[in-house]
Amino acid sequence: MKKYRDLWNGSLIRAIELLLDMIVIFFSFFVIAEVNHIIEEGAFIGPIELVAFYDGNWVYVLIYALVSLIFFVVYRPTITTQQYSKAIGSVALSILLTNLTLVVLSFMEKGEFLLGGKENILFVFLIQLLIFIVYKYITFIIVSKHNRREVVIVGPKQEALDLASALLRDTGINKKIKYVVFEDEHKRVPNALFNYINEVNDVYLTAGLKEQNKNKIMNYVLLDTYKEIYMVPKTYEIGLLKSIQTQVDDTLVFRMKSMHLSFEQRFMKRAFDILVSTIGLIIAFIPMLIIALAIKLEDGGPVFYKQERMKRNNKIFKVLKFRSMKVHNEDENEKIASVNDNRITKVGKVIRMLRVDELPQLLNIFKGEMSLVGPRPLMLAVIEQTLKDHPEFRYRSNVKPGLTGLAQISSRYDTKDNEKLRYDLYYIRNYSFWYDLKILLLTVKTVLTKEQSVGREFNETFEDKVSNGSIVTEAIPSGYKIISK
Repeated sequence: MKKYRDLWNGSLIRAIELLLDMIVIFFSFFVIAEVNHIIEEGAFIGPIELVAFYDGNWVYVLIYALVSLIFFVVYRPTITTQQYSKAIGSVALSILLTNLTLVVLSFMEKGEFLLGGKENILFVFLIQLLIFIVYKYITFIIVSKHNRREVVIVGPKQEALDLASALLRDTGINKKIKYVVFEDEHKRVPNALFNYINEVNDVYLTAGLKEQNKNKIMNYVLLDTYKEIYMVPKTYEIGLLKSIQTQVDDTLVFRMKSMHLSFEQRFMKRAFDILVSTIGLIIAFIPMLIIALAIKLEDGGPVFYKQERMKRNNKIFKVLKFRSMKVHNEDENEKIASVNDNRITKVGKVIRMLRVDELPQLLNIFKGEMSLVGPRPLMLAVIEQTLKDHPEFRYRSNVKPGLTGLAQISSRYDTKDNEKLRYDLYYIRNYSFWYDLKILLLTVKTVLTKEQSVGREFNETFEDKVSNGSIVTEAIPSGYKIISK
């Protein structure tokens, strides 16, 4: 058993990678200048001339580096916890938004930067992306050889199998399930569990694990080993976040604030909503007009779809959307659309994929019924059904529903509502103005990710993979050991 923290799973390796990213950004400036000189003059230039190329523009260089650092932190194009292709996608978006930001600054200052003109942004973007494709691939190969992590999953049988299915669907490069251990009907875990824990790198615990078992496992892993625990939280455990240490006489006590926004937070959030929704409606006026015309021309039906949803304090309002489905009776419209739903129109498929069917909700935001960021307003029938099994679902309405939210950037269209609830409650607990800005930036990435927009076409479970032979297991006391995958 290792008696030190795992370097490859810690913050140090990610900090080093971020530092390398910034070095590569600076390196790309000189590559751009060199390529530009070769194209225009047909010859190489030396290091001194390369530095001189940016003479008088070093303020822009520093601004560029700062802006790129912000986007690289937000979009996390790391290859330590995700696939190479996803990392490159995050890099591409970070570089593109950085360059667009600099173009705006250049127009404001009437200056020129990077190849002497704003019209060269595409050329600059392609050169930088090519450099990162090579650099990230090399680091990906190095990291993938050293960062192979085995995990054990512990919980009630169905919860453990569901979490195993989720881990198998996760496209991260460094997680391999070694054991799936069940809590039996008497709420006991097998005695061999701690031997299994000693053989793996990380421990995953489901929400339904009995408190006595959870406490015993966490004490062992956190206090006796250098391994890390990943835990699916219960509602009250999310409430523990950001608790404040206090005491009663000499007894340690955690003070937890209410899961509501303060007056100051609501005021700032509302002011930001009015500002952005006003600007958004002005900018989106022409695109919305085109979409409305396309919907009307396809089948002659209504452009907008109005439906009753739940807003703050469990009050009802009518949410606006561009109609993306064929005109049906209300009962048909109450059914959630699937990936290949035949009710979706041709125009509807496009606007759903681009996530622009929600644009009319800028009007709901301007009116104060919604916010830019918050839990998505769900159909009343969905809320009613979910409340039967998850009474805490009503706490989503402690804040206004949002055009986007943490659940939307972290999950998929077809993710179960009780799973999205955890993200919604986490957002409420961790709300800040800067957190809203981060979610808005990450929404741009989500819109460009097809799988998150339309859900999974195939949803194979852990049991499916075992039954069809793509995963080979052997029985252990109350669970499985994965032999091969």
